[in-house]
Amino acid sequence: MGHSNRGLLPCGNRAAYNGKDPVVKNSITYVAMDTHKKRHVIAAFFSEDGEIVEMTVANNRKEISNAVKKIQRRSTNQVQFCYEAGVCGFTLQRLIESFGCKCSVIAPSLIP
Repeated sequence: MGHSNRGLLPCGNRAAYNGKDPVVKNSITYVAMDTHKKRHVIAAFFSEDGEIVEMTVANNRKEISNAVKKIQRRSTNQVQFCYEAGVCGFTLQRLIESFGCKCSVIAPSLIP
């Protein structure tokens, strides 16, 4: 049975790949937070264009909410936050997740 009988193209031709665009596109915008008692430093990596955006916000609901919304508006992808477990506990995680973003709290003792 030849390859033409099965609907396949001859070897060397790849109809699904044009040779220009990446085969797999990253569909997540990663956001890391350095959390402190008074303020947080936020860095977001936008995989759409490779841009990294940094911002500092006060540790209050309004400024954190504004930062999360700003990142969501800028990204066309799913947004995923993470920060090191510490003074903020899980309150920050619950706030971020209330906007529909994933948020991981990382235990420093479990990082190799």
